[in-house]
Order: sequence, then C-alpha cells, then structure tokens
Amino acid sequence: PLQELMFNFARILKASSQFDSYRAIRLLESQLPPHINSRMPWCQAQLGKLHFEIVNYEMSLQHFSNLRQLQPTRVEDIEIFSTLLWHLHDKVKLSHLANELIEILPNKPQTWCCLGNLFSLQRDHEEAIKYFEKATGLDPTFAYGYTLQAHEHSSNDSVDTAKNCYRKAIACNPQHYNAYYGLGMCCMKLGQYEEALLFFEKARNINPVNVILI
Repeated sequence: PLQELMFNFARILKASSQFDSYRAIRLLESQLPPHINSRMPWCQAQLGKLHFEIVNYEMSLQHFSNLRQLQPTRVEDIEIFSTLLWHLHDKVKLSHLANELIEILPNKPQTWCCLGNLFSLQRDHEEAIKYFEKATGLDPTFAYGYTLQAHEHSSNDSVDTAKNCYRKAIACNPQHYNAYYGLGMCCMKLGQYEEALLFFEKARNINPVNVILI
C-alpha cells in the first residue's frame, strides 16, 4: 500500500540524514519492493551515497553507475559520484563524466565540481580551485563546493584560505561534517592539537560511523 511505502521512504530519509548509513541501507534493501529499489533513481542515488559514506566504494560505484543508466541527465548527488571516482583514481570515468555534464548541464554547480575533481586528481590544484569557485559562484549555498575548494587550498598549504572555505561550507550547512574534519586537519598542520580535537569530535558527533573520522 502507498501509505506504507511513503512511511518507509520517510524512515530511509531520516536515517540517511542522521548519517545512520547501515540502518538506511538495511531499510532500502528490506522494506522497499525490489523493482522500486532497483529502478527508482532516488533509491540508487541514496544507496550510492550511503555506501560512499561507509567507504564501501565498489558498491557505491555499482549504484551510481546504475543511476547514470536510469537517469543520465540527473545532476543531484553527482558531485558525490565524482568524488568517489577521485578516491578510486579513475581518471577515464571521471573525464568521461565531466565531458558529458559540461555538454548537457553547463549551468549546474555539480558539473563544475566534477571538473574540479578531475583536475584535482591530476594534481593541478590551481585549475581545480578555479572550477570549484565556479561551482560556488553558480550556487553560493553549495556547501560541498566550498569544502572541495578548501581541500585544494589545504593541499597547496594555503591553510588560512582553506579554513575560510571550510567555515563558508559550515555556514551553508551546519551538518556538513567534511568541513569540520577539514578544519581539524588544518589545525593539525598548524600544531593546534586541542582545537583540532574539538573539530574532529564535532565531525564525529554528526557522523558517528564514518571510519575515516574514527
């Protein structure tokens, strides 16, 4: 019945927004009819993001690849897919994705995040920053874009600039644990260990099951 289906969607969304990734995956796989789970783009996007969160990159890749087949023009959550390809060091897939998105969705911030990730993977930090800035220029509330900018500044040892970008990300989304983690790493570089610990704790409170944070 529709009511039960909507209730399960709400449970999945709640678990997912609280970074209770294992529970959200369990609900998606056990409480939804298989044809909805496998054919509905939203479900595949959720599974892609959830597996990414628990560093299960192979499963994440599978779901994002399914998502791209089901809905090639979808841009929502594609910035996570591009970061997944960055982690997998897959220049070929990332380049292909960036080219496709620029062709069909040039005015979306996720497109420029994807391009930024491609240049980041090639260790061209300056070029990557330019594209991440283009992403936040298109959408000034795009927290993920600020965080990716900050990562690049941090890699370039521009720690103060990185910290400013992480703070912009948190201003856009107070639940953006990646930015707190980034601030912690910046403080580590500066030898501010107590402050770093506070930022790491803040990140872990938001996302308690993330193995990298632990």
